[in-house]
Amino acid sequence: MHIDLHCPVELLSWELLHDDRGNTRAYLTFGNLSAYRVSKLEVTLCCRTVTGDTAKQKLPVQAPDAAPRQPFSLSVPVKLPEGVVQLWPFFRRIFFEGIRRRYLGDESRICEIPDPHRPAGRALDKFRAVAGEDAWCYAAKYPDCWQCVCGRANPSRRSRCVRCKREAEQVLKRFTKAACQGGARTRRRLERESLRKQKSTLVRRSLFMALLVLVLLILFLISRK
Repeated sequence: MHIDLHCPVELLSWELLHDDRGNTRAYLTFGNLSAYRVSKLEVTLCCRTVTGDTAKQKLPVQAPDAAPRQPFSLSVPVKLPEGVVQLWPFFRRIFFEGIRRRYLGDESRICEIPDPHRPAGRALDKFRAVAGEDAWCYAAKYPDCWQCVCGRANPSRRSRCVRCKREAEQVLKRFTKAACQGGARTRRRLERESLRKQKSTLVRRSLFMALLVLVLLILFLISRK
């Protein structure tokens, strides 16, 4: 996973589709993390193939008209090698509506962090029940950044996620893979102990009832004599 931790626009998802004529189109979903509308993007797509080869393609200037703190989508024709398994953007310049300030990209700021660990199936449902409906992966801590459960990587100095505003301290304490697995083991142990107690209580009650019935039967037989 490649990301510029300081960039106000992030890539949320991507898909490459090919037609019968050999043309390829990239369907990209971005998130505008800033408080301003994005009016223009100058972006280069970078990729890595299954064989480890890398490639880049500078895209035409895009004018997405992206609302503040909202996702937006682009569909662009591309010429990238076959077998792309990783794709990330390098934003050379980002322009905002109504202000003179613009973002200037620097490729040296792009860092690579491990792909996030994701729960799957019912484990994901249970994870979201405690971490939130937008939870996407386990939280993680790296030397220069931390990854929130929403999937966003944040600089270590940030105390809150730039995307979802969760607090780093709480996220890293409760929702790392180790913390969740440890909590699951604890819950299973408590469930087993509770089940044993229930069975023990049921056995004692059954014995008591059997003894009570026996005593009543003896008293009944004695009263008949």
